[in-house]
Amino acid sequence: MKVATWRNGWNETAATDYCSNAFTNDPAVTVCIEKVNTSVAEYTNSCITDIKLQGDTDFLKATLDTLKKKCITTASRDESFQQTNTTSNGVSVLDTLSSLTCPNNCSGHGTCANETCSCDASHIGEDCSHGLTTPPAEISVPSHGLCDTRYRPCLTQNIVGVFHKAPYALAQHFKATESGKEYSNYSVMANVTLRQLNLLTITIPTYPTSSRRRRSTDGSIHGWDLSFSYDNSTFSNSTSVVVYNGASESCDYTTYTCTKFTSVQDEPDDSWIAGAAAGGAVGFVVVMVIVGVIVYRKFFKNKRPSSAKVGSSDREMLTLKQDEESPPRPPTVNSWVSDRKK
Repeated sequence: MKVATWRNGWNETAATDYCSNAFTNDPAVTVCIEKVNTSVAEYTNSCITDIKLQGDTDFLKATLDTLKKKCITTASRDESFQQTNTTSNGVSVLDTLSSLTCPNNCSGHGTCANETCSCDASHIGEDCSHGLTTPPAEISVPSHGLCDTRYRPCLTQNIVGVFHKAPYALAQHFKATESGKEYSNYSVMANVTLRQLNLLTITIPTYPTSSRRRRSTDGSIHGWDLSFSYDNSTFSNSTSVVVYNGASESCDYTTYTCTKFTSVQDEPDDSWIAGAAAGGAVGFVVVMVIVGVIVYRKFFKNKRPSSAKVGSSDREMLTLKQDEESPPRPPTVNSWVSDRKK
């Protein structure tokens, strides 16, 4: 088993002096030692061991916080530490500890009350160590910022980073083309919801068009450069989000170049389907008319009476009908002579 050795300029003496001074100079630890009778020997030894193993002092803050929380727990369980008449300044030991046990003692940029920092106007964060003029850092986007509408609507996007409070979000619009980003002159402040200290959700804006059509109906693949700020003045480096349809489009997150597949056939248009249905209805009517004409000619026209089958009474009725319908004939010479004889 390999034994840890001192490195980075540290040795036993230097580590012991450093850890002892760190505990002695902390106001909360001083109260714990003097008022609550808290032993710090165990925590000092832990600090020395951490320096030997790691070669640095990164674990000191965690060790101090652990000691303070144990001290607070002990004081809250004993009613004598909660009484104001047992102290010279009229403030209970527990209240005193609560005002001193904030993270990093509020970094000198705020006041501590009930173990919580109240930062001044120029700083933020749990321990008031972050200035407002310093934008959020370590920002990244899941899936490299490519949002495929086949799997979700892409109306929102999660952003991962270090956030001390909900930041402002500036969105700059661009079109993702085969040549890369083509920026428009449109930018907008996006809505942001802080989910956790390392996660927020941003509402992806909609690029406006003159016809008020829905997003991407102009055939373009739209994207946004997102940057963040705490003071709405100094913004972080941008990270990109692109909304596309993986069924018909392909995007490269390293260059944000996007292309459309030429082999994808367009889906049938609803108007074409309606026209085909209307044409089918008209064709059906025409066919029915033709069938009706054929039936009429076959079953009704052939049943008209013929001269060979008509009786004498029927012939007389037909003759009278024809005489009534035919115009009168002009008189002839023979008919005139016959009439004179009569």
